[in-house]
Amino acid sequence: DSALRQLMLEGYCRVTIELKHPIYRTPTIRPLQSGVSFDRDKDFRTLSFTIYNPGQYTIEFNDHITKTLHLFVDSFSEDEETYKKDSSVLYFSKGIHDKTNDKRISSDNTIRLSSSIKTVYLEQGAIVRASFFAYNLDGVKILGHGRIDGSVFVRNADTNQRQIPIDFQYCKNVKIQDVRFTDPAGWCLNLYFLNGVKVDNVKIITSRANGDGISVQSCKNVEVSRCFVRSFDDTLVVKNYPRYGNYSREGESEHIHFSDCILITDLAQTREVGYETIGEKRNDISFENI
Repeated sequence: DSALRQLMLEGYCRVTIELKHPIYRTPTIRPLQSGVSFDRDKDFRTLSFTIYNPGQYTIEFNDHITKTLHLFVDSFSEDEETYKKDSSVLYFSKGIHDKTNDKRISSDNTIRLSSSIKTVYLEQGAIVRASFFAYNLDGVKILGHGRIDGSVFVRNADTNQRQIPIDFQYCKNVKIQDVRFTDPAGWCLNLYFLNGVKVDNVKIITSRANGDGISVQSCKNVEVSRCFVRSFDDTLVVKNYPRYGNYSREGESEHIHFSDCILITDLAQTREVGYETIGEKRNDISFENI
């Protein structure tokens, strides 16, 4: 019932949507503060409007949140050519990438970053069906206007079968920007014992069980801004977890700031601090303009 489209904007764009079903109630274009007006034609079942600014728009039809179009509009960028020419960048071009056609993806559907390859760029139109794993690295980057797709992976809570798109542990100076995530089979951004994190203009949509959006666990100095997250489970989460295998070493969370984000949760909490927490110190956690 929900559709997803992305545009790269230079100037302005006129959008016309043709529907299969009648428009019998007034549509809504969110966020309301964007002030996007529209024209509708009930006879031809079309809705037209003009986008002047980048943003994350949700068009609701017939006054129902499940009948939606998520329209993500980013500024036009020429970064792709720069990253494509850099041999130190793991670059994904247009098309579907999975373990059957891309040797960089292991048999367990994982891409393991290293000290020699720490920057990933997804070209617009790239769809990567894999997880990205980083451990004890400094300066990891996941960038670009492509998509990391988890819809093909099984999520089974009874057997703990899952495929986490971003699993970063004990890293410093992490940046995740512009990328889209669809239907992760588990928590989407699993950030664990990191110091120095910037998550900007990331878009996450998942209807999967246990499909948390951005999970910040025992991290310090984290900035999450301009993100769109529609999750089935919790959307923005801060937790203190102990170190794996050593529960006597409690986690600490401090200087974690979320700002200018658009959130929808279909089941659980949009913002959560503290559940599943082991560790007493949680300091300077803020949510602004959500």
